[in-house]
Amino acid sequence: MKDALNHRMSRQLWNLVSYVLIPVVFGYVSLLLTGFSFGLINNVFHLPYVLNLIRLPEFRDDAFYATLNNFTSIVWPILRAVTTEANVEQVFSVANLASRIAAFAGLASLARSAGLDRPLEVLLAMMVLTLTPLLQMFSIVGGHGMFIHYFTHSEVTWVFVFLSVGFLYADRIVLAYMMMGIAFSVNAFIGIWLFGMNTLVLFAVKRPFSVATFLKALAGFALFALPAALWIFFAVSGKHEAVDFSYIDYVRSYYPKHFLIEAIEWKSMLKHLLLVSAGLLAARHLPQSRFWVALQLSALLLVIVGVPLPYLFDNRFIFNLHLIRAAGIGQALATVLIALAGVRLLLNREALAMRVIGAVVLLSLAILEIRIIGMAVLLTSMLAALPGGGFAARFDRWGIFRWIEAPRKLLAGLCVLLFALALTDFFWQHRLASIQGLKLTVSLGVFALLAFGQYRRTAVGWSLAFLLFCYTAAFCWHQVRSIEENQRFQRTLPVNQSWAELTSWIRSSRLHGPFLLPMDDHDHVDYFQLQSRRKVWVDWKQGAAVMWSPAFYWQWSTRLREVSALRTPGEMVSYARARGIRYVVLHASVAGVPASCRLLKRTPNYVLYEVL
Repeated sequence: MKDALNHRMSRQLWNLVSYVLIPVVFGYVSLLLTGFSFGLINNVFHLPYVLNLIRLPEFRDDAFYATLNNFTSIVWPILRAVTTEANVEQVFSVANLASRIAAFAGLASLARSAGLDRPLEVLLAMMVLTLTPLLQMFSIVGGHGMFIHYFTHSEVTWVFVFLSVGFLYADRIVLAYMMMGIAFSVNAFIGIWLFGMNTLVLFAVKRPFSVATFLKALAGFALFALPAALWIFFAVSGKHEAVDFSYIDYVRSYYPKHFLIEAIEWKSMLKHLLLVSAGLLAARHLPQSRFWVALQLSALLLVIVGVPLPYLFDNRFIFNLHLIRAAGIGQALATVLIALAGVRLLLNREALAMRVIGAVVLLSLAILEIRIIGMAVLLTSMLAALPGGGFAARFDRWGIFRWIEAPRKLLAGLCVLLFALALTDFFWQHRLASIQGLKLTVSLGVFALLAFGQYRRTAVGWSLAFLLFCYTAAFCWHQVRSIEENQRFQRTLPVNQSWAELTSWIRSSRLHGPFLLPMDDHDHVDYFQLQSRRKVWVDWKQGAAVMWSPAFYWQWSTRLREVSALRTPGEMVSYARARGIRYVVLHASVAGVPASCRLLKRTPNYVLYEVL
């Protein structure tokens, strides 16, 4: 009785550590590695909604801000309820940290569901997944946000992605569909991806299950998806939401990388295919490998279907599924499975060759850049570690797996050689900085520990974990310094200081828009309306609003085409006068401003004129 109680208490403590403490620690470390920036990229859509800027007199008739009510995600109304101008940056920062910690809680849950339940296994997996570039910034294909450097609702979905997969694996089907429903309300197209993927896996692998269970699962999905579903229904049923233009032409002119295969470089496609292939092989080292294979194939199927679909159907709703972006889900799943397989191989107590291959896999994930040679190392390692038996034995009439198992030590040596080439190839192409020396040192340390463990016939798992932990701490310190130096450099750039001076002056003035801006400076112009709190005539970034409000297309595309064609200050001023625009921003270096303009503000890089 006492032993049972102690065991139960130890399990509860381990659950608390693995689902709370570990995610908090590694989620925070992950955030240090990616950094956090406020008010960037898609925040130009989020912040005006959260701060309800359309209530200001300046924006009451602004067509762009009026579209943001159709930007459907339950995240932003929740934040809107607690956000003010005074606390908005802090709210976004806390939300970003919370979403990252939640994502790592989902990863920990998925790792334990997949059979890695010992503390050493979970710690090794979480360290590698924290370090790997494959889960940072944007996906190789489709540009889907992984763990990125600013807060957005798409990153909030990662916890529900991992939980839905883990629950489905554990046959908790209703809970899995609830997670998918929440993901839909956070980001509708990600919820649709998950519904399609997991339903395919459910019918292909997880049978038998009762009709009643499936109906409960559908009801759970519908219940949690309902808020966004109703919002989308009312948004798309408006009288001004018909598409009377070529959607594919719009996508090509705006941001084709999310939608069209023509915008993806062949090298990116090759990297993704190599990674997914390695992930499929990694599934052989996990319990119920058929589930993990089916899951990855269903994610790949979404991308394959998304390749021809936009060319066959010029339809807004087809495009807004963002199926090419689903490659990001496949990338994340493959990365996680490779990491879990690598941990199992590294802690193999029988074969040194398997431990060496596991070390190569984990080191490749943790320290190599996202390059073709790095993906090739992962695929080669997974091939070299491929076990016989089970499903694989069906092909053994050709002797493939007997051939792999016989010279396993030789294949392990080949993996080490390929890893060394990948690591040193980076050195040859870049200056050997201290962090590169650290990567080389930790790699040599890992292989030295494996050799020592083999010689002394002792386990070195915790020693390996400690070495990797030391590298994580050192790399984190280096990355934080690099991010701070880059941010300091960006702030002190004369052009950025000049822009900040201009927008701050306009924000504190009594001038009212619209303002006409040059279209050759997207890095600054796209943020003018948000930073100055003044309406602009047009900017490139506003084009995204067409996805949730098609009626905005003609205003945006017409104005963008017209303004982009203006080449001289005289043309800019004439265009502004013809359309009743009072204020024009120009580069300070240009000459020939008509005498009919009055200079209002000059900074080293920009000038503001009033058109008289």
